[in-house]
Amino acid sequence: MKHKSVWVGVALLIPTGIHGATWVTPSCCSENTIAPSTIKCKSVTRKVECGGITIVDCGECQSGYSPYQAKKTVCSGAAQQTITYQDCMQNVVVSCSVGEYQDGMLCAKCPDGGKSDIGATSITQCYKPKYENTFSDSTGSGVTGMDNNCYYTK
Repeated sequence: MKHKSVWVGVALLIPTGIHGATWVTPSCCSENTIAPSTIKCKSVTRKVECGGITIVDCGECQSGYSPYQAKKTVCSGAAQQTITYQDCMQNVVVSCSVGEYQDGMLCAKCPDGGKSDIGATSITQCYKPKYENTFSDSTGSGVTGMDNNCYYTK
């Protein structure tokens, strides 16, 4: 019985560079500066269409919206691309608890155990409460403390 030998060749690709791989920016994306208006954007800087996804870069936000930087990674086949753009997020009404104040879209505790009323929107609405201490000893009696609340400043 005769045996046949079959040789199989294997190609080995060795990546070069410090990190071992080089990404090639895909040509899948197209940019269009004339973009449709959206509910949240007052003005649009550009519109990018990539891999079936449309990304609108807002230049300015409508009233009731705030800008933030967003990133989206889009793929076309094996290639990928990350697009950074400005989007607009609807403003959220934040109502902070007693002893807190609104810091951006979050609530923060008043410093040094300070107090505040519910719904405080700034650190300047935090305060150390007024107090009175009465005392009495063999020489007499009196009152010490603060007559008024002491508010924080920025």
